[in-house]
Amino acid sequence: MSKTEILHQEKVRIQKLKKQHLDAVKQRDLNTLVETFAHDGVEMSPNRPIIEGKEAYRTYCKANLEYPGTFDFSFETTELEIMGNWAFERGTYSFILIDPKGKKKFDEGKYLWLYQKDGLNNWKFARVCYNSNLQPSK
Repeated sequence: MSKTEILHQEKVRIQKLKKQHLDAVKQRDLNTLVETFAHDGVEMSPNRPIIEGKEAYRTYCKANLEYPGTFDFSFETTELEIMGNWAFERGTYSFILIDPKGKKKFDEGKYLWLYQKDGLNNWKFARVCYNSNLQPSK
């Protein structure tokens, strides 16, 4: 198999991981969501302390998945590069949150995700960073 074919297969595996992650969020499946995150993963979300490690990530996700409203989001990959057991993805997102009373909140922004292979050769989210393009509300 050529290097190009191997890289293509790895990119497909990363896209499957991303779909698994996003589907878990939409289905509010905490265990599957946490399984996509590296044991020593780090998330750096806007206006929040850094989340370090799988158990801290579980606590963070559990609180977010308990939101009583509905939400939807989309991601557009701008760049996906693989370097051995690490890969990075850069892109943009859009997000809509609808609270139980029907009030809508929109967001759009950019992200940088780093993936790392675990001991079983599976890709995991290792570093997650994103921020909004919108001005903070006052």
